[in-house]
Amino acid sequence: PNSSSMCQACVGYNALDLCLSAYLHDDDGDMEDEFGMAPRVPILRFAGNEVSLICFVEGTVTAVNHLDEIEDMESVVGMEVHPNFEIGCGVQKTIDIRTDAGFIHLIHEDEEVLERDYHRICVLMQTMFEV
Repeated sequence: PNSSSMCQACVGYNALDLCLSAYLHDDDGDMEDEFGMAPRVPILRFAGNEVSLICFVEGTVTAVNHLDEIEDMESVVGMEVHPNFEIGCGVQKTIDIRTDAGFIHLIHEDEEVLERDYHRICVLMQTMFEV
């Protein structure tokens, strides 16, 4: 899922849909548009987090570790390791969002479960890429 779908899952709507609704709404008076129905203050239905994967090494990738463990976590709903971080690729340490190694989307009704998974992912990232 992308950030828009994460917002949809966590609060029930997203900024893109609300913007489109506000601009494209046919003001016929018969029904409220999505923009008009959205609460002024978001109500959190699920906890959510987008984790940017950090590469802590430089060189040619010889292994990508921990993917199965991460995919099996309760709150993980999506994950992508960017293709330029696959085995055989030359990588550099992550220094900003444009050099991250991918992302993981976490969504769960229990914030403690999400926090547990997030902290474990942070530990695993340190040894995720071998060179």
